[in-house]
Amino acid sequence: MRPKSETGWFYITPSFRRSLARVVVLGAVSCASLDVSAQDVRVTGSTVIQYVEMRPLVTDSVSAALVTGDGLFSRSPEGYLVRCVGASAFCRFTKSGDPVYMAPAIQDLAVSVWGIGRGVRGYARLRGRGVVAGEEDFWPQSGDPYDLMVAYAEISRGVLRFRGGRQWKVSGLGYYNFDGASALLRRGGWSFEAYGGWSLARGQNEPRTSESLAAIETFVPESRAVLIGAELSYQPDMGTAVRALYQREIRDDRLGLYSERLGLDGVVRRGRVAVDGAVEIDAALERLNEARVIANVTLRPDLSVGLSARRHRPFFELWTIWGAFDPVGFDEYGANIRWTVPGASSVLAVRTGRRGYEDHNASTTFGEVRSTGWYVGVSASTRPAAGWLVQAAYGTDVGLGAARSDANLRVRRELGDDAHVGVGLQAYQRLYEFRVREGTVVGIGTDAGFRLRPRVRLAGSLTLYRHFHQGADPDPDWSQVRGSLQVDWTVGAEPASPIGTGVRR
Repeated sequence: MRPKSETGWFYITPSFRRSLARVVVLGAVSCASLDVSAQDVRVTGSTVIQYVEMRPLVTDSVSAALVTGDGLFSRSPEGYLVRCVGASAFCRFTKSGDPVYMAPAIQDLAVSVWGIGRGVRGYARLRGRGVVAGEEDFWPQSGDPYDLMVAYAEISRGVLRFRGGRQWKVSGLGYYNFDGASALLRRGGWSFEAYGGWSLARGQNEPRTSESLAAIETFVPESRAVLIGAELSYQPDMGTAVRALYQREIRDDRLGLYSERLGLDGVVRRGRVAVDGAVEIDAALERLNEARVIANVTLRPDLSVGLSARRHRPFFELWTIWGAFDPVGFDEYGANIRWTVPGASSVLAVRTGRRGYEDHNASTTFGEVRSTGWYVGVSASTRPAAGWLVQAAYGTDVGLGAARSDANLRVRRELGDDAHVGVGLQAYQRLYEFRVREGTVVGIGTDAGFRLRPRVRLAGSLTLYRHFHQGADPDPDWSQVRGSLQVDWTVGAEPASPIGTGVRR
């Protein structure tokens, strides 16, 4: 913990100075080494500074002679659940500590280069992060000041496209990034892509053997993973698209399998009917992870209805121990309706559904656990006058071991030329989820955005949250203040044509 005299707004943490310096140097080198005036380079940047206030949980103790109850049900005089071990003279519990704040900053830089040769282009995206002020240790990845998120070169010639470097794959199986190569063949409505390389941990830009993954996982893989995959898709017209995917991850020494998955998804639109479906299979365990279908029918120009069905079983890679805890799956059925008010810029949407959970095999010491769940949501938007937008929504979701409800109201004034100002009111409850066990958190805030120059935009928001407790037992206090300031900018010209140059993204 730094001295209080060093935690003011004028104190810049060392890690932020280092990460900012790296990003500035990388951006300067990129811009200096490329001829922007030749209109074959485009650099975009996004700078985000946030202000986050919270009350961390701290450990406290109370004399064992003052608690009431036995075992897991012991309570302190203030009502806290306490843990008494053996014949210890003190029992311990957690509660909200004093408020702390931090101001994390994220700097993104994206560089796209084309015109080097026919159908040749390069693309890179860099991210720097740090904490400008406040408690640096509370920010995730504070010790990882920068990431190379994407960096590849590609050649697109006619029906073929080759790409090599750090890239990503987004499909029905989720988000996968890897260091390797891919080849895409397009002909008519058909396309086939094969790809492979060193696999990175999902949601991160580092191998599974990295220290960042070891910080949150007790057992981590001993070897890196090699990813190989293939995708076949067919789109004969604008109303039909089908895609099949196979993907396999193995240890680089070929002594083990991390995952093997199959995916199939598609959409068909004919007249007033649209059907969307997907299937995901864990081929290694011969288990169906996901099967869903959604059908929507437009009854009138202003009215549409839909039905959905879903079967979900959680997926875990074979190296992690979490799959051994028999995660609970569910079957879900839902319906939705959307109505556009005739002659007005107003929309009303309603959705609802019901879930049936598998046997949870959990202890019922604290009470019975429900085997069914349900959800309902209502949203509406209207434009009562030119330049005004009013949005409101409410939703509640009751599940196996947790429940939540959300409500929000937002009024936005559009000032023209990509400028707006708005105010919002929101409230939410989280039963056990995120530890807001009792009471309601209410937030009131404002946001604004406007364009400073044709390629520079500034946006910001500030929200005050207040936790109103309910019930006799104390609850962690989630009262806090959150704000953000974001600047987006672009240097360089737009590509003249995305066709045949490989600049499509």
